[in-house]
Amino acid sequence: MGSLTPIPLQDAESVWEQLIGWRDPSFPAQQLALAKSELERARKGDVIDAWQVLLKALAATYMWPKGKVLEIGAGAGYISEVIRLGGGKCDYTGCDMSPHFRNLAVATWPGIRYELTPADALLYDDAVFDVAILCAVLEHVRNWRQAIG
Repeated sequence: MGSLTPIPLQDAESVWEQLIGWRDPSFPAQQLALAKSELERARKGDVIDAWQVLLKALAATYMWPKGKVLEIGAGAGYISEVIRLGGGKCDYTGCDMSPHFRNLAVATWPGIRYELTPADALLYDDAVFDVAILCAVLEHVRNWRQAIG
């Protein structure tokens, strides 16, 4: 197995620019198309391993199956449906900094609460939510220390 090579500081900015491809207005529809095929499999009884990990983690919290969940970097918002299919009756709020993702999410999942806010400048007071989840988000956040602080 190869070793990881640090990115030279002068190249870090170009790498970060590659990671912000989600700004492309067509990206949300691509993400949703992939998620919908997995959701269809789940509705037919297939086990989606990654989603089972999430649902087991939520079930291990004191708030399951109810409670207030914040998904940071919610993308197309499909995790709200994953939670529902898994038996969750959570008060779900998604947030993302992409208006393209937000618009698609609220159009696809009627009634979803979805805020337009970046991970490193959340608009919520402490302890508003029982649990916050995020997946494949921090690599897209320039000020990731602020996001987890």
